[in-house]
Amino acid sequence: MFSIGVELPKVTKGQLKLDENYQLVCDDDNYVLQRKRKRAKNSKANEWQNIGYWQDLGQALQAYSNGVRRASLPTTITLEELQLLQHAHSTQIRRIGERCVSLWGKGS
Repeated sequence: MFSIGVELPKVTKGQLKLDENYQLVCDDDNYVLQRKRKRAKNSKANEWQNIGYWQDLGQALQAYSNGVRRASLPTTITLEELQLLQHAHSTQIRRIGERCVSLWGKGS
């Protein structure tokens, strides 16, 4: 199970921007991870594409951390770089969790 060091809230509705290209949209049943993409090749307009659905905020954040960040890693990486990335991701995800708690409370 994924742990970020804070109790995650049960969000009923809302939107949480994770970075410039990813956000979580929450409804009564799911946390939806979305990625920003161009609407058409010649269009300047963007739209949000659904990547996945989760019933647990921790699972959605774990998917973001595993999938999105892994895709941006170089093909070769040293152990020291990997440890630095792991610490940075843990810190970033903990901050996201703390922001969720500050926005929506600890839940029930």
